[in-house]
Amino acid sequence: MPVLHRNGRRDGLWAWSGAMPCRSCRWCASGLIDHCEAPNRGGPIDGSSAVRIDSSVDIEQAAFVGLVARASRIAQFAAAGPSTLITLLGSDACTLLTAQLLARVAPRVRVLATDDCDLERCDRWGIRHRGLADAGLRGDQDVVVIGGFGSPDVFATAAGLVRPRARIIVTEASEFDAAAARTIVSREVIVAGIKGGSLHDAAALMATGGGPDCEGLGFEVRSGGGGGVARFGVVVKVPSAAL
Repeated sequence: MPVLHRNGRRDGLWAWSGAMPCRSCRWCASGLIDHCEAPNRGGPIDGSSAVRIDSSVDIEQAAFVGLVARASRIAQFAAAGPSTLITLLGSDACTLLTAQLLARVAPRVRVLATDDCDLERCDRWGIRHRGLADAGLRGDQDVVVIGGFGSPDVFATAAGLVRPRARIIVTEASEFDAAAARTIVSREVIVAGIKGGSLHDAAALMATGGGPDCEGLGFEVRSGGGGGVARFGVVVKVPSAAL
């Protein structure tokens, strides 16, 4: 999970991944530092991995920079266009941010969840939504994104939604049963996992005002921490006396 912090040596708010890559394993050596085999968690911050948050982005919005990065990666992989049929399964923050980004290029986006009352905010964004019980599994979707769906048979649902040679993008670990596997094989469906995205790209998008709307998605504040540092959820701020 990304961390936001203020540092006396740097002016403003900065974000970093929360784990520094070792820079020496096989994946770091090949440029895939997001998949480092021996990340240093909680150690000193590697300045080259920190990303500055523009002053125009308030701290409540900045707290979502990691989810915006992930949503942007999902939207990029979906390779959507005006005629692409896309269904997102879930009503968690990342799924709703992804839906907003996809709707900009693919108007035929919809969000399905087990409880439709969680999706009322989609009306504000002009995104279609409904409860799973009201959705048909017609096998016509080009892309299905599995988010925080909260259902044990989510892969079976996704497999029933996609057309042949479609894509299923997985953002949350889910059970993969034999029936869903047979459908995925018979329809030659591409299944891809997405773990995260570029904090740099997300910060740049938010700085231009082009980021998705994060209002109402929740901003939890938790006190605690040590060493003179106050921690607020994913936010770390050094007290003014230390600046």
